[in-house]
Amino acid sequence: MTKLIAAALLDTHREELLRFIQRRIACPEAASDILQDCYLRFATYIEQNQVQNPRAFLYKMAANQTIDHLRQQQRLAEYQTDFDDVPELADPAPTPEEAISGRQRLDALKQAMASLPHKHREIFLLRHIRHLSFAEITEITGLSYNTIFKYLNEALLHCQKQMRD
Repeated sequence: MTKLIAAALLDTHREELLRFIQRRIACPEAASDILQDCYLRFATYIEQNQVQNPRAFLYKMAANQTIDHLRQQQRLAEYQTDFDDVPELADPAPTPEEAISGRQRLDALKQAMASLPHKHREIFLLRHIRHLSFAEITEITGLSYNTIFKYLNEALLHCQKQMRD
């Protein structure tokens, strides 16, 4: 068969095929698109293959294309979100209460740091404010790794205790 014969066959069955598709799909535009896609596939197929019953073949093709369309719509629906269901994005700016609380925690940390022995405070600042490695702190202070670790641990425990009180 040629494309001309395919076009004639499809034209003959166009209205009934369109109704067949529309009964399964509510959108008339989608039904027309499916019918057009059926024509293109049918015309390509019959150029190289023999079809015994073109009408039945067209119906089967329309049914398969309709199922494919419905599956695609279902997959799309899984990824579409109703934005009313999405919680509001967090505002990065702190509320006045959070700002006051943060300021109070910072003041408490400053007081805790001020009450630390000098070496403990120095090691804490080098490690957590300047982000130096233990090797760099060892080089700067001349203290051993174990001593630095001990002082840092004591400083952290002291600050935690002071901030809880």
